[in-house]
Amino acid sequence: NERLAKATAAMNVAAFPLADKQLTSLITDNPSYAEAWNKRATLYFLMGRLDDSLADIVKVLDLEPRHFGALSGRGMIYQRQGKNTEALAAYKEALSMNPNIVGPRIAVKQLEKLVPEL
Repeated sequence: NERLAKATAAMNVAAFPLADKQLTSLITDNPSYAEAWNKRATLYFLMGRLDDSLADIVKVLDLEPRHFGALSGRGMIYQRQGKNTEALAAYKEALSMNPNIVGPRIAVKQLEKLVPEL
């Protein structure tokens, strides 16, 4: 947890290369630590490395299939890529895990208005 906190602190000040190094090291040492994979997926999203972020999200969901944060992140990436059908499915899956998260709920409403047949 301490190593994850240090990487998060680096992310918060936009020290992305340092955060990447810290998170990759943490993942190497603890490959079953889903939250480290998720944090690196978030970092890659912030860096615009969407394919790398998606790859880490796949790993998060392999380790923790109910990780609604990873599902929400997948929706955000798909939405940014213009893959509205996939984004909507990811957001709905996130909401099925946690119906109280606001971001995916708003995104679902927006996507349903944008493309009513979804």
